[in-house]
Amino acid sequence: MFGGGYIMLKKYNIFPNIVLEDKAELISEIKKSIREEIKSIENSGLAEETPFGWVTNNKRGLQEKSLKSLCLLLGQIFSKNIGKVYDTRKLQIDIIEPQLICIKPGHMLPLTAHNRRWYSGCIWLQTSNKGSGIYFKDMGPRHFVGPDCVDRDFALKPQENKCVFWPSHVPHGFYYNDSQIDNYLIICTFRAPVKQ
Repeated sequence: MFGGGYIMLKKYNIFPNIVLEDKAELISEIKKSIREEIKSIENSGLAEETPFGWVTNNKRGLQEKSLKSLCLLLGQIFSKNIGKVYDTRKLQIDIIEPQLICIKPGHMLPLTAHNRRWYSGCIWLQTSNKGSGIYFKDMGPRHFVGPDCVDRDFALKPQENKCVFWPSHVPHGFYYNDSQIDNYLIICTFRAPVKQ
C-alpha cells in the first residue's frame, strides 16, 4: 500500500527551438527599387547558378542600396522580436552573410543548417500562395523516439514581405515552388557576441 501523499505531475520544456514570424512593411518605391536590383544582379553575372535557381555569393554580401537597406531592416525586425523572448541587452547582434536566392518553378532548396550561428532569418520578396515555403525537420535524437504518428516536420507558407527567424542549428529547407514565377528571398544568419 502506498502513502497518502500525491505527487503533482510537472512538465518542462527544455532547450526550446523558438521560431519567430513577422511582416515587413515596404512602400511601393522600395519594392520597385528592389525588383530593379534583383534584375540587375540576375543579368550581371553576380548570381551563381544552382540546381534550384541561383544565389548571390554570401562572402560578397548584398551591396545594392535597397537590398542592403532591407537586410538592415530584417536585422531590426529580428532584434525587436528576439528581445521579447531572450534578454538581449548585453548582446551585439550582427547580420552575417546575407544572400539573395532565386528558387525557380518546380524546384526546392534542400535541407541545411548552420551550427556556428545563433539564428537564421529570411524574407520573401516575390512569391505566391503556391511558392516555396520554409520547412524544418527534427533530425535530433527525438526523431527516433515515439510513435510514427508524431510529425517530425514543421512548415510555414510563403507570403511576400513575411519574415521568419529560427535557430540556425535546426535543419531547414524550402519546399517545391509550385507557382509559375521565380521566388526571391533574402536569407541571412545572426550571431550575438556579448558587448564589450
